[in-house]
Amino acid sequence: MQYGKPKGVTPSEWTTFVHQHLPITAEMGAVVTAVGGHQVELQCPLVPNLNHHGTAFGGSLASLATLAGWVLVSRELAENGLGDAPLVVQRSRVKYRAPIAEDFTVVARVSPDRFAAFVARYRRAGLAWTAVDVSIIAHGKVSVEFRGVYVAKRGYAAVPK
Repeated sequence: MQYGKPKGVTPSEWTTFVHQHLPITAEMGAVVTAVGGHQVELQCPLVPNLNHHGTAFGGSLASLATLAGWVLVSRELAENGLGDAPLVVQRSRVKYRAPIAEDFTVVARVSPDRFAAFVARYRRAGLAWTAVDVSIIAHGKVSVEFRGVYVAKRGYAAVPK
């Protein structure tokens, strides 16, 4: 299924978009609170993401970091007139620095130069990838570091027709 990602919309509209198209994000309590300046920020509650130790589940943290990166790259594509470009995460690496026992913030960033090269490559070849760095902040410090590689490929369809 393809759908155009929204262009020039508010964090609240992005939250609605991801909750509609990726329903698990609503269950996880993910809320987009800031977009712009090659950065996206999510606020996430601890409770729906708890593990049996009373801290945030690593799988939830990895998923929310993946989401933040996806929202960032999707937004940047839309802002460049490429909102219909199919986008997937290709691979990721996660480093868990400290347990999280409170609500947390997920911040995704991409350098403007790196993203400009990504857009140019996509426009030229119909295939491009870029790395996105994500930090999960809790207890006043970075508790999780994530790097995801996101790929846009013209004509890609996740579900065969």
